[in-house]
Amino acid sequence: MDHKLTRRGLMLGTASVAGGIWLGPAPRLAADTGAGVRRALLVGVTEYPELPPRNWLRGPVNDVARMRAWLLAHPLAPFAPEHVTVLADGLEGATAPPTLAAIRGAMAHLAGAAGPGDIVYLHFSGHGHQQPARFPGEIDGLDEVFMPRDTGIMRRGMTDWPNAYVDKDIKADIDAIRATGAFVWAVFDCCHSATMTRNLLAGDAHEVARQVDLSEVEDYAGPEAFAGTARGIAGTPRQTMLGAEAAAAAPEMGGLVAFYASQTVEPTFELPLPPGAQDAVQMGLFTFTILSRLAETPTLTYRQLGEAVLQSYAAMNRRAPIPMFEGDETALNSPVLGVGTTEYRPQWPLRRLAGRAEIAGGAVHGLLPGTRLMVMPDPAAEPEAALGLVEVATATSLRSVLGPPREATGDLRALDPETLEEGVWLRVLERVIEMELTVALPRAGAPEAAAVTEMLRALAADAEAPFRLRLVAPGAPADVRLDVVSRSAVAAMMEAQGEGPVPVAAQAAEPELWLLDSGAFISLNTGRVPPSLNLVVNDPAAQSAWLRETMTRVYRATQLARLAVADELTRGGQVSVDLYLRRGGVTVEPVSPAAVPRVNPMDEVWLRVANNSAIAVDVHALFIGTDYAITPSHFAERLQPGNVYDRGQFRISDTTLGRERVVVALAEAEPMAPVLNLGFLGQDGVRTRGAGGSGGAAAGLRALLADVAEAPLTRSAMAIGAEAETARGALFVYSLDVVGGD
Repeated sequence: MDHKLTRRGLMLGTASVAGGIWLGPAPRLAADTGAGVRRALLVGVTEYPELPPRNWLRGPVNDVARMRAWLLAHPLAPFAPEHVTVLADGLEGATAPPTLAAIRGAMAHLAGAAGPGDIVYLHFSGHGHQQPARFPGEIDGLDEVFMPRDTGIMRRGMTDWPNAYVDKDIKADIDAIRATGAFVWAVFDCCHSATMTRNLLAGDAHEVARQVDLSEVEDYAGPEAFAGTARGIAGTPRQTMLGAEAAAAAPEMGGLVAFYASQTVEPTFELPLPPGAQDAVQMGLFTFTILSRLAETPTLTYRQLGEAVLQSYAAMNRRAPIPMFEGDETALNSPVLGVGTTEYRPQWPLRRLAGRAEIAGGAVHGLLPGTRLMVMPDPAAEPEAALGLVEVATATSLRSVLGPPREATGDLRALDPETLEEGVWLRVLERVIEMELTVALPRAGAPEAAAVTEMLRALAADAEAPFRLRLVAPGAPADVRLDVVSRSAVAAMMEAQGEGPVPVAAQAAEPELWLLDSGAFISLNTGRVPPSLNLVVNDPAAQSAWLRETMTRVYRATQLARLAVADELTRGGQVSVDLYLRRGGVTVEPVSPAAVPRVNPMDEVWLRVANNSAIAVDVHALFIGTDYAITPSHFAERLQPGNVYDRGQFRISDTTLGRERVVVALAEAEPMAPVLNLGFLGQDGVRTRGAGGSGGAAAGLRALLADVAEAPLTRSAMAIGAEAETARGALFVYSLDVVGGD
């Protein structure tokens, strides 16, 4: 099928948690599809009777419930119920509570039941932590642990968490399964952090860190038990639950891929998902994102799934945590759950409930109001057999009510779904991508917060603004957050969380307006201070100007991350794209969308594009800084067939530290059209401001990127299966973790 790219012909690659969980009817295939049996162990720990109640969670039980439902109703190769074991509290169908003995017993059972060619999926949702290493040789002197239901407190004088599932034991149990010849995919949706979270929303009912807080326990071993953690500098290996060497398969062992929700010293989060849905449920962000991307395209490889997860995090403006993915090349390039060679079409049978035409797919599947669906006589029919077109009128998390389309597409005639009979299938033709920036209002309390809220409401109502804002409550899921707090208050919070004395300026007690990412992280450490505005020395006019400039910059940077797409232009090797790092004139590391390398100031980012197709291709790159600055590369080039482009693009500066991104855009060259140049998207970053100063659509990739600059719409459509009349294109987003060089 020929996918091409227009404003109504752009394949969806990343939207804010795009895609969804397949919970509708699926064709029943044998569970033994392929060379072996698909087996799963799903562990969700919500209750911790041995820990203070504030450490209990709500999301893990929903993680495993949704994951089990998806596995049993997999659209291409569903698991057999007898091969899915669930250990969770209070969940119907769970085999037992998720104690250490139950978990290790279930792992041993898998090792006894699995065989060559089997695929074993392991999922662990709950708390994670660290403890002093059991044996020498750990990079940071610590072991990672998953915390079962019966985990006790590591008190002073102790060197381990009672009844914790230690990384060495997890690896040994997984190796026993792999020794049978089975392939193992392990997902860990838990924290491994020994420090608390600097998050202005810590304790908020909406977003909860899966991180143990025992600050009120008098004899807790405390941070001193975890001294010696390696600093995050370029070249320092990232420690993980299983360790990179675990993924290297001996010839007689099955393969291994491991997905981690965060780095060793980061928290991960659970929150109501899908974001903004009225019937959202508390889930782990990592689990939900994995499910979402697989529901959209269950035929991904593990590497592609990792790339999709990272790009979804970028689209949500989450600069932390950093998910991690491990496996050898063969394993990472294998299809997820072994079904990558099967064609998948996102479609659902029509059903009638209470007289309405509905499908069993909704917002959690990426089906928002305005999504267009082809009416197909049967699930195997080709697009040419489509009977017409309908549209999603309203959507809850798992259900959509259908309505007639507002306009026709090509030769497809508009249909009234009320005239359709059960037996037809609805296949996605165009998905909807939100073109709004969701902004969480500042928390009430500070006198200045009310004035800031009024300014934001005025900006949201301004039809001439080069952005579209949707304002939500302070704790609701959002792309960016604004809050009013003094630097002295931030310093006090950091000191309370073990940072030590934090020096602040003399005016530290004055209220400041802070621009925060979706996780509300804040710091006063050099290079990691979020942009802010002093509300005492800047008058209302300066405040309003700063807000307008800031929203413009953040809107552009965030929307670019949402438009990561790929189509036939890069599939099958027609055009290859490779990003890599050079340090001191020497190539040191390739950059993949499925990994986030640590880079130093003065490192160089190089881009190599090989055009193996029969058409000319335009290439241009952008750099998006932590401060939302957008810097276009000096080199916009048209590659003729057979040509190779290999050039340095950017040198990393030392002005900001943290998560930064490179966007690579490709477009099929159109006759007489100028070379694709994204220079019009360039902008300075959002800077801290102390005293004084104020601060009908065309088609194609160029037009869509122009929409990012001009923001004429709140939503745009992305076709995934229709013939398009404009040039193909692709947009890739790569993340870099810029750290200090010392």
